[in-house]
Amino acid sequence: MFNKKEHTKQSLREWRKHNRERVRMHERRFYQNNKEKVLDWNREFRKNHPDYDKKLYLRRKKYRQSLEYKVKRATYDQKWSRTHREYRNYQDMIRRMRLRKVKGSFTLQDWQDLKREYNYTCSLCGRKEPEIKLTIDHIIPISKGGTNEIKNIQPLCINCNSKKGGEVLTNLYGSL
Repeated sequence: MFNKKEHTKQSLREWRKHNRERVRMHERRFYQNNKEKVLDWNREFRKNHPDYDKKLYLRRKKYRQSLEYKVKRATYDQKWSRTHREYRNYQDMIRRMRLRKVKGSFTLQDWQDLKREYNYTCSLCGRKEPEIKLTIDHIIPISKGGTNEIKNIQPLCINCNSKKGGEVLTNLYGSL
C-alpha cells in the first residue's frame, strides 16, 4: 500500500543526500541568523535528555569496534597516505627528530621552498624530479651533531642519500 507521508520523507532524504552542499549552506546561514535560539534549543535538549551524550558515545564506540568501520578506516588511511606521501614522510621525520631530542625544526613549506630553490634537482647527482624522488638529507648528519634546521637540509635523491650515509658531502653535482 502506498504511504504518501513515508514517500515524501524518502524523497526528502534522497534530495538532501544529493544536495549536501546546499543543505550545509542553508544550515550555516540559519545558525548564523538564529545563533541564540539554536543554542537555547541545544541547552533545552541536553536538560531533557541527560543521558543522550553517553548513549551517543556508546553507539559510536561500538561502531568503531566493528569490522565494517575498521575496513573503511584502513582503506581511507591507505588512500590518504598514498595521496599525501610527502606530508606523511615529513610528519614521520619530525616525530623521529622529536624522540631523539634533536634541535631545530622546519615546516613542510620550508622543505618545498628549498626544493624549488634547488630547482627540484638532487644536489649530488644533478638529476631532477619527477625522474627521481627527492628526499630530506641533513648536510651535517644528526649522528655527527647536526641540527634539524632548514639551513642543514639539502635535497638528495634516494640513491645519493643512501650512498652518502653518515658522511658530510655538500659538493654540487659531484660524484660519489
